[in-house]
Amino acid sequence: MTKLLGINWRVFWILFGASIVGAIAVIPFQFTLQGILLSEVPLEGLIFSIIINSILFFVVTFLGLFLSKKIGFGVPILERLTEKKEVKSYLKSILGISIGLGFLAGILMLIADNLLSYFGGIHQYGKGS
Repeated sequence: MTKLLGINWRVFWILFGASIVGAIAVIPFQFTLQGILLSEVPLEGLIFSIIINSILFFVVTFLGLFLSKKIGFGVPILERLTEKKEVKSYLKSILGISIGLGFLAGILMLIADNLLSYFGGIHQYGKGS
């Protein structure tokens, strides 16, 4: 696919589509947090929310891909998949660092959760106070 403005449009549509699916999937969770039943929300409100999120995600995805090339970032796995290049060897080359950073991020989140719960910040909302 042509790279108008330096953007791989196949990657753009994949990321944009995934963001819309994610926005729709999180709606029940948002209403649960707010204590609202999904059946109480008018359909027009849900559709309006999806449209607003779609516009926002369209702009943000475009800007992200446009600016990422300027600073040397990218989405190499998706780019390789959309350009039908070899992905397996690339995945093997980043597997170790990915697992290591994922493990480190998990440990840091556990530490942060424990610190915040110790100081009474994060877990107060779930308890009827």
